[in-house]
Amino acid sequence: MSEPSPEPTPQQSHEKSQEKPYLSFYLSDLQYSISTEYLEEIFLLPEVIVLPTAAPDIIGVFNFRGDLLPILDPRVSLGHTELAPYQTSDSIIVLHQDQLRIGLIVGKIGQVDMVNT
Repeated sequence: MSEPSPEPTPQQSHEKSQEKPYLSFYLSDLQYSISTEYLEEIFLLPEVIVLPTAAPDIIGVFNFRGDLLPILDPRVSLGHTELAPYQTSDSIIVLHQDQLRIGLIVGKIGQVDMVNT
């Protein structure tokens, strides 16, 4: 019969965890964070072409370097019921993974913090 494996020591556990950068942002006064691994760019809200037949959380598209970038309002996706109107001070966070690229409209950009994962 084999003996059970010993529990990892705090030092071994610390060696396995890694710190990764996360960008914080605000939606309706609530703070959220997202890994910077997918972050491509951040800029102020541009003029967006509204798509009246799009899904409720897609507010429109924007010409981003020759490609149409869908702009998503995560407040709608997250079920926020009280939505303030968009403002020129709002920002777009452009995220990408492989060939997929999307813009998230957010109220305020926070800071990048290192988070243990």
